[in-house]
Amino acid sequence: MNRYGTMLSRVNHKKLALSFSLALIAVAVFVIQIAVNEGNFSVGEWVLFLSISVMFTLLAYFPKTAAVGLTILYLSLIPSDLRAGLLILLAPVSVGILAFWNKLFWVLVLVISALTAGLYSVDDQEFSFEPISLLMALILFALPLFGGLWVGNLVRTHQLAIATVRDQREELSMALHDNIATELSSVVVRLEVLAMKHAELNSQAICGFVGIGAINSRYVVVA
Repeated sequence: MNRYGTMLSRVNHKKLALSFSLALIAVAVFVIQIAVNEGNFSVGEWVLFLSISVMFTLLAYFPKTAAVGLTILYLSLIPSDLRAGLLILLAPVSVGILAFWNKLFWVLVLVISALTAGLYSVDDQEFSFEPISLLMALILFALPLFGGLWVGNLVRTHQLAIATVRDQREELSMALHDNIATELSSVVVRLEVLAMKHAELNSQAICGFVGIGAINSRYVVVA
């Protein structure tokens, strides 16, 4: 019980560290966004920025929920004419984290929604499909995607190896425990048998001594 509790604690600590790192990234991008635009944002854009940052931070604990939230927020940029600005760069990082958790369906959904929002021009009120921009966007999403899949596979392989070694140790300890218990039981049975035989020999010896004493006393009386 303590071993599994320790493992759960380690997993929670890793998620907490990841969530903290994501929060730092979101804050850094948010600060850069403010510095670049000198804080000239509407109320809707401030709400959008904070919502994207919160959903981005939640990827460590609730990847599916955060992916749905980010998808809705990115798609809401089109009808609302809001600017995500540099916060659209959080989408590739989110893709890498989802790939790490092996949530490939939500990776696809988030990539489509982020690309759709990123290719939409608020000023021109239309989509811009320039080949170079589209290629750079695909590369920007492909790198964290394959990186997240690779790192996630390494981590899962490592965890599987640890679990296999732990199971082998448990099987070995149980086998040793059963063998030792069997040997101890056998020794106890043998000791009990020897004790019973020893008691029988003692009783026979006592009877013999009593018989010899009775014979000797008879001869003394006769004499």
